[in-house]
Amino acid sequence: MAPNTWTESIPDLEFSHNLQTHSVTKTSPFNIILGYNPIPIPPTIEPTNLPSLSERLRLLTTIRKEALAAHDLARLHMAHHTSRKFTPFKLGDKVWLEATHLHFPNRSCKLSPKREGPFTIEQVLSPLNYRLTLPKAWRIHPVFHASLLTPFAETNSHGPSFTQPPPDLIDGHKEFEIEAIVSHSGNGKQRKYLIKWKGYPSSANEWLKEADFENAPEILNDYKTLHFL
Repeated sequence: MAPNTWTESIPDLEFSHNLQTHSVTKTSPFNIILGYNPIPIPPTIEPTNLPSLSERLRLLTTIRKEALAAHDLARLHMAHHTSRKFTPFKLGDKVWLEATHLHFPNRSCKLSPKREGPFTIEQVLSPLNYRLTLPKAWRIHPVFHASLLTPFAETNSHGPSFTQPPPDLIDGHKEFEIEAIVSHSGNGKQRKYLIKWKGYPSSANEWLKEADFENAPEILNDYKTLHFL
């Protein structure tokens, strides 16, 4: 399947997906909605003298085979994970969230953490679906499947994952320590900097204006020099 033509194949991929028997419902989405399974693309295609039609039929057959193979691979992958002993999470549990499927602007995928958190489970929707308390700045749907969550645990040998030190008091105001600038956005006076607080996970990162670096001018100047700002 060519990268520049994959969008044209979405209807065929969707058809193939809806034709498959679900491991939970023991039937296909088509059978649930329509009451029967529509006839798929026939496995044997009669030859034709029309090159464009022949190429189109060949492409459809290839797409169907790739979709079926991908579905089988996903089914085996899910079977491997579900075969392991799974203990449902409880309200208030802290969990890690797999970050491979999360996409944020102004963040490099290579430098992003493999998982985010820990986050608190604020609602148990089912044994497999949970609502997490996420940073408001994320603006994403906070419900995730259990396969994307990992229990968070602190051990005596390694201590807590993040100590979350208390803020310093400067002129009677609480002041957290900036560890590093992760990214920036905007130009001139509208520019903002995404910073990481020392001792806190990346999920606590926050956007600050240049005026907010009054107590951390060295970090700001070093970042601007490095990025020619």
